[in-house]
Amino acid sequence: FSLLHDGNVFRRIAEPAFSLGTQLVATIDETGAVRFKSFQMLRRIFELSQFFQQATDADLNAFCGHGSLAIVDAVAFVADADEGIRKFVHAITRANILGQHTVADITAQANAIGFPITVANNQIAVPQDRKGAKALFSFLLDRVYLGAMNQQLFITNSHRPL
Repeated sequence: FSLLHDGNVFRRIAEPAFSLGTQLVATIDETGAVRFKSFQMLRRIFELSQFFQQATDADLNAFCGHGSLAIVDAVAFVADADEGIRKFVHAITRANILGQHTVADITAQANAIGFPITVANNQIAVPQDRKGAKALFSFLLDRVYLGAMNQQLFITNSHRPL
């Protein structure tokens, strides 16, 4: 239940209501410019899908047909692709990762840090599970790194340089 301070008394709210958090999510100035710290927090309040891109089904099908990749079931890959997979595929395609780096280069980099990668017939096998596919795509986007102290692999969500 919720209480509302009304005048000098608190009263219990019986009708539907919502509350706002105490942290500032964004500011909008008189020109309409929005300033924010976290896109994810802003997305909770405003519909912002037009400001970020993700791969369409056609983009995913083209990605599945890339010569450097081996995807066992392209139809299932496209059907099961969630927002995260679609964003990864869009980013990999936009950056032309597979066009700029050969399978041998990618494999050498993966082996250098101990990232598990499977290659057969000069094609990188994309794991069938979402977690494995996202890990591979994170690696392709330079979001996997080797911890300096404990030599453990980590995945980051930031591209902010040190």
